[in-house]
Amino acid sequence: MTTLAARADTETPAPRTSSLSNSGVQSPHHFRSTSSNFNSNILQYESIPLLGATDSGSWVQRWSAKFNELASTFWAAARGNTTENAIRPIRNSNNVGSLRVNVARTRSRRTLSFQVYIWASLAVVFLIVILGVLSGGRADKPKTPIDLPDLASRLSLHFVPTRYRLSLTVDPESESDIFVGSSAIELKPITKSAVSNITLHSAGLNFTNANVSLYGVVTIPIGPSEFNSEAFLDQSSISSVHHSIHRTSKVHTSSFEPLHPVQIIWNPTFETVTLVFDREIVQPDPSMALTLVITYTGSLGYRTMRGFYRSPVTPALDGAHPPKKQRFVAATHFEPLFARRAFPCFDEPHLKAKFSVVVAVPSGFTVVSNKQVEEVVEMPNVKGWYVWRFGDGIIPMPTYLVAWAVGKMTFVETKTQMGARQGTVVRGYVYDGMNEDYIRFAVGVALNSVKFFENMFGVPFPIEKLDLWPMPDFSAQGMENLGLCIFQDSGIFIKASRQSNRSEENERSKVIKDLTVESDPSAQIYVSNLVSHEVSHQWLGDYVTMTWWNSLWLNEGFAEWAQYYGTNISYPEWKIFDKFFELEHMPVFEKELGGYARSVGVRDESSVNRTADIIRMFDDTTYSKGASVIRMFQFWMKNIEPDPQFIGGDNNTDDKFECSTWCRVVRNYLANNAFGSVSPSNFYDSVDTEDSSGLISAAMQGWIEKPGVPVVWIDQDSAVRQERLTGWRNSTLIPASKPRKPDPDDKGWFLPFAYKFVEVNVTSPALSEKVFWQFLDSRSETHIKVRSDAQKLLIANPGRTGLFCFKPSTQDLTLYAAVMSQDHSILSPIDRAGLVFDMVTLLLSNYVLPNQSLPVLSYLKNERNPSVWSVAVQQLSRLLRVMEYHNGYPDVISFVQKLVFPAADYVGWWPSCDKENHAANSFTMRELRSIILPFAAYLKHDKTVNASLKLFDKWVESANVPNVTNPCFQINEDKGIMIRIVYETAMRVAPLPTAVHLRNLSLALPGAMDSDRLFPLSVSEFPFHLKILVEQPGHLLNKLEVLKAVAKNGGQIGVEMSWEALRWGRVPSDDETTSQFQSGWEDLLASGGPSVDDLVEYVVSSGFKGGAVWRDAVAATGSSGGGFGVYPQNESPVLTAVRRGLERAEAAAQFRDVLGDLVKNAI
Repeated sequence: MTTLAARADTETPAPRTSSLSNSGVQSPHHFRSTSSNFNSNILQYESIPLLGATDSGSWVQRWSAKFNELASTFWAAARGNTTENAIRPIRNSNNVGSLRVNVARTRSRRTLSFQVYIWASLAVVFLIVILGVLSGGRADKPKTPIDLPDLASRLSLHFVPTRYRLSLTVDPESESDIFVGSSAIELKPITKSAVSNITLHSAGLNFTNANVSLYGVVTIPIGPSEFNSEAFLDQSSISSVHHSIHRTSKVHTSSFEPLHPVQIIWNPTFETVTLVFDREIVQPDPSMALTLVITYTGSLGYRTMRGFYRSPVTPALDGAHPPKKQRFVAATHFEPLFARRAFPCFDEPHLKAKFSVVVAVPSGFTVVSNKQVEEVVEMPNVKGWYVWRFGDGIIPMPTYLVAWAVGKMTFVETKTQMGARQGTVVRGYVYDGMNEDYIRFAVGVALNSVKFFENMFGVPFPIEKLDLWPMPDFSAQGMENLGLCIFQDSGIFIKASRQSNRSEENERSKVIKDLTVESDPSAQIYVSNLVSHEVSHQWLGDYVTMTWWNSLWLNEGFAEWAQYYGTNISYPEWKIFDKFFELEHMPVFEKELGGYARSVGVRDESSVNRTADIIRMFDDTTYSKGASVIRMFQFWMKNIEPDPQFIGGDNNTDDKFECSTWCRVVRNYLANNAFGSVSPSNFYDSVDTEDSSGLISAAMQGWIEKPGVPVVWIDQDSAVRQERLTGWRNSTLIPASKPRKPDPDDKGWFLPFAYKFVEVNVTSPALSEKVFWQFLDSRSETHIKVRSDAQKLLIANPGRTGLFCFKPSTQDLTLYAAVMSQDHSILSPIDRAGLVFDMVTLLLSNYVLPNQSLPVLSYLKNERNPSVWSVAVQQLSRLLRVMEYHNGYPDVISFVQKLVFPAADYVGWWPSCDKENHAANSFTMRELRSIILPFAAYLKHDKTVNASLKLFDKWVESANVPNVTNPCFQINEDKGIMIRIVYETAMRVAPLPTAVHLRNLSLALPGAMDSDRLFPLSVSEFPFHLKILVEQPGHLLNKLEVLKAVAKNGGQIGVEMSWEALRWGRVPSDDETTSQFQSGWEDLLASGGPSVDDLVEYVVSSGFKGGAVWRDAVAATGSSGGGFGVYPQNESPVLTAVRRGLERAEAAAQFRDVLGDLVKNAI
């Protein structure tokens, strides 16, 4: 057969033109205690067998139907028609978005008279109740209409929870998806006015009035040792098992008898339930807590990644044979609004309470929760079931941090050594049958992070243990539940092996010692940062918690900042802080460039008043920009007083820790708000304890509340200027004295501005160690002392601590090109990464000219640092993409090849694992190889292309799945990179035969059919290959990665195909009364999240200005011409993403028109 290697060529990658029309349509747990005093803690209360437990909402639907009958008869009577044919019940929609309020009545069904006036009277009564509810009238008396929550689902509070006692019964591997729960909530009145109703959150949970009781005293629990022996119950009935655990118990009563609600009002739109009682709720004894008890059923979601759900465990682990029965693991994910899907609760972050958890599961399962498990007891009356009781919570938590998980697991553990004080147990879990060594890397990072953060924050770890639990499906990558962090398993497993004797396992230190890590460096960095991030949350987010989601940066921004210290203390040789710009600043600039950006924090809570608004707070702006602003002011406060040692430095160890100014700020913040709910003002107050002027806290608040990022330069009068960085600046050169006219509300930023100099008038450049600091006032001019010697190069923002781009002067740009070509190591890696970013960004935004920026970038042919190249690859890819349809594109390709190919020659193809190849297999070399080779393959680097094609031919000719571990890598991270390069290269050279081989199920090729062997089709030159990708089955929201690949790799044809799928695709309808399918675009507008926003923006920005995608995108915004810049304040964020995409597409068009020829001439 003809090999692909024989067909390789080295011609320039050519852009593709669109062939589409322009219409645009289309194992056991280690216990802390073995106390037998079980019966004083296990949750016990009156438990009534669930009515209609297997018939979701049967009573609600029954009485709702009765109301509809009455209403229909009333209006028929009004028309003079009293015949039986006039009774036509209105269909009760199950659509979650319906505004219908369902009413459950407890009285018996009465025989109705056929007289018209009786029908009419009853109907009027029902209508008055419904209209009163919908009108929002407040109920201070029994049976009076009550408030419904607003769009923020904020509860109208008369009571607040102080403690929850939760009990769950579940079998993750049952054919039934039902779990049964009981929730006993101790309530505290917070208003003086007496009310007869309680409103709380509940979504997808089933219970009736008979399952709800309100007690004025706490019930007396009956422990397992007091259970009466009963006949064996059918364990297939989860409800029966749960009822056998929670037997009816006697309740102490005085003048206040247990109450059951007379009415239950469900509001599926706001996910609330209101319990209406027939009398005012009055405590007979204020010293005794009111206790609301609800027994309910819920659905154990399948791979829903929210609420309480289960996921299948990969059948084959480490080459083990698949089990005969599919295994499942179950866990919770409640952030931000999903606790209500597992238990009725007051689901708002400021409503902290203490929690106790009891879980009943079949034998063989391990259960974990926030607290240490105290006892596991076999149920005497239900064969094969065990009750796991966890310690009583003593730390108040918001509902979104409550957690439990169930699975057949094994674990490894270690423990911090803290002298006389009892240390913290750190445990990592793996699926049963999996190599335990895979969790040791994460456990080691968690252990080091716990010890370091205890020193850094001056607060012991909040509770006695920390569990790390994997899930096959997890939407948030990691979740910081107090004492139980849950991760997407790819974010916690690292392939590793131990050389030490396994008999030494009892030595805790052996858990992480002698560990040989085999995973790709990028995977190690990702897992280390993620684990450290979640560990830091135990203080920053759990110990103190933001009051509402508009201040989410107090949780996520701080954890994103702190994660680098946990990684640095574990692996200082990585120099992780050099990656801060790459991992944090770059996403901010990408997000904040131009208009339509939001601020990190929103001052007004009501501005984050929709579920979509809350979910979209979990984005790069909150995480990366929040962390960047924190780091910027951390370094500024460092200059208030000299710090002998800086936190996270090489000299900070467990035995000796020097706390810096910023460290004291954070310690004060934690100490003053321990276990509380906080707002930004609480943190700013802590800043003021170290800066009595209040200037720093005011400046920081401005950064938090102001969207966008600045670009800074120094004019000819030595005045430092700034303006908001835009996608395209309207003038070619920055004016000498004044910036462009600012927007009316654009007052600039208070900016910590640092700079130093490089002496370039000597044989070799010399960098001055002295750093100058200026605080730039946003309202007045700031002048700096610039050098009079023309041979001094000003280096602004050393260390890249400031969150801004800097435009060097024309003279400095010339000096930069000379210095970097002579000795680029004069600058630190993070400064070089920042310089590369600035040069491309300022070029594409029309702040510098091509003949100024491109000569500076020419030094990259000598660059060998992975962090710098990670930034460079992304930036050079941006430049190529913008120039793709300009006639200077081949020249740009040639220019980029000259920069990249020397680095590709340096790293080479993956070598064998022989000892003589140690240098080629170092951490840094492996990291650089994974960054450079995919880009080099795209640029048609001869050695990379030939190696790829020869390997592909070898795989195709192999009769069995080829062994791809011959080079020096062992697991999917490395293998995945090689597979991607090989398949994509083959598709570019010979797309037709390669596609046949990749989609041939009978051909044993490496990689998964639905990913590794599917996505390479996106680089094909044939549209029908792209169509195969776009038309993959599944919901639109599950194809975002596919559409991104098509738009990224498929040229304008791919862009148009992706946009057509987004804009005109159809999805299954949720409304049974309508057609089977509905508009996918409308679905995206209503339920899309940050990932949808990012994809929409990318696709639109990749289209031609004036082209099919452009025109249809403009139409989608309801605008015409260039009017897409004006938009309603409360429009769907998806439409705002469309506007951002249009803005960037226009900037790209202007760049090609104005500077495209200059780029070609400058190369």
